Amino acid sequence: MNEKQKSSQALCAKAIREELKQAFPNWYAFERYVKTYTKFSVRGGGYSSTVNIFWTDGPTTSQVEEITEKYQYGHFDGMIDCYEFSNKRNDIPQAKFVFAKREYSEDIILKTAKTAQANYGDLAEIKMPETKEDLSISFSAFSEFMNWHQLTWKILRNIDLTGAVNVIRDEKFVSGSMFEGFKAARGDEK
Repeated sequence: MNEKQKSSQALCAKAIREELKQAFPNWYAFERYVKTYTKFSVRGGGYSSTVNIFWTDGPTTSQVEEITEKYQYGHFDGMIDCYEFSNKRNDIPQAKFVFAKREYSEDIILKTAKTAQANYGDLAEIKMPETKEDLSISFSAFSEFMNWHQLTWKILRNIDLTGAVNVIRDEKFVSGSMFEGFKAARGDEK
């Protein structure tokens, strides 16, 4: 199948894949001789003109969306129940919807939970999760509506995890929300 026969959805996915590869190249931790990278899965969605992007750890969703937002030719306006062509471009392939979804590795989630427990006094007595299955157990001392997985997600969502081996407290952090003040630890940082 040549380029002219491919759907706009397939061409859009290919263009996004190439741009993400350039924007987030391999990262090397020379001091530990560890090669880490973000592998993006860019695929056409379940219905026409949708592109889905998935990756684990790596850059934040907003970092990826800064690159991919131009590939979506509009948006759905719920107030008028209509799709508006607000970003239509003829110089690049586009799709109706482009969705970016970052997942977290079990290792990073469990390490973040330990960091959170050490930094939030209310969590000191809460049983630490040992496996991914333990992450969904609610704890009432901190919040009856929260569990380890939700807490770690709130901490991790704004942290670039490219090359991260752990998540640690940011000593330079001064003020902000209770879920801020953490950073990715790369290499030998503890």
